[in-house]
Amino acid sequence: MTSGRDPESPPGARQPPEHVVVGRIVRPHGVRGDLVVDLAADLLFLVSEGTRLYLGEEKRTRRLTRLRRHGRWHLATFAGLTTRTQAEALRAQPMRLRLESAAALPPNVYYHWQIIGLMVESDTGEALGRLAEILQTGANDVYVIRDQAGQELLVPAIEDVIRSIDLPQARMVIHLIPGLRAEPGSEVA
Repeated sequence: MTSGRDPESPPGARQPPEHVVVGRIVRPHGVRGDLVVDLAADLLFLVSEGTRLYLGEEKRTRRLTRLRRHGRWHLATFAGLTTRTQAEALRAQPMRLRLESAAALPPNVYYHWQIIGLMVESDTGEALGRLAEILQTGANDVYVIRDQAGQELLVPAIEDVIRSIDLPQARMVIHLIPGLRAEPGSEVA
């Protein structure tokens, strides 16, 4: 349902960032400037040979010339990055893609910045709060909905729960399946 880890988006903001973080540089590989990179699985479709990515905090643009699987990560080769010393300087740095050059997302898939801050209500009309945070668990994202009192409701981002997302109205409708909320008197001591 969601896509795009972007730590640059301010909490609650629904304004698009200039760049979307598509992964992180793990470490250099070899002596010719190759990099071991951890790409966000949900954004992998945005990255291919020829893509221009912004590397590191300085956001220096480089063209990806080769990308291949390497265990749980990928090996990336970039034009102009030819030595281990150059690659080492990028260790643990983010890789970004300019948002305007990104392909359109498939239907019902959203960047995190698009949905964080949406008002959330149940399909019965109960106001539940705002989508405050998105946890990436591996199997599916989990939406953290926080009400005005600061109480949190954790909601799996799955079709059985998420009924609709209306970006122009800044609203999300969810179905509260059994077990999502603690029943009164079921507190664990």
